[in-house]
Amino acid sequence: MGYRKMDSFSIVGIVFAIISVISLSVGIVIQKRNSISIIDNLKIQFISSSVLFLIPLLFGNLYLNFTYEFSFALAWMVLIVSIGATLLLLLMIKSSQTSRVSSLFFCVPPLTIFFDYIFFSGKISVTSMIGALITIYSVRIFFLLTRESIEIVHSK
Repeated sequence: MGYRKMDSFSIVGIVFAIISVISLSVGIVIQKRNSISIIDNLKIQFISSSVLFLIPLLFGNLYLNFTYEFSFALAWMVLIVSIGATLLLLLMIKSSQTSRVSSLFFCVPPLTIFFDYIFFSGKISVTSMIGALITIYSVRIFFLLTRESIEIVHSK
């Protein structure tokens, strides 16, 4: 149930969350020490993550049914969401908007809730709605404050 069920938690989920935080931290430290170009770095990340996701497919009891819908969804996720969004992110970072770009990531959960409601008739809890509204409002305030500070710097 994900975001809709806020009254319990899973030990496995907590373990994976801790592993994720440690992995991200170690990856950031390694990347800071690396002098590889961003595009080459992305190639390594995409290839290594593909290999890691293929291992359970090859050695597990998983089976893929390549239907038109699955193929379209896979192509969309790989080409548009993964590669397209990452290249867009790099373009925005290159234009010196790093803090503004990173703040957009906070909008992903509210958008996911919205799309789930629109496309899959998902139920939205009051807690999720309040959290989404606070997140959207906070990102808006951040953008307004950074726009004002950018305008002040450019006017000098």
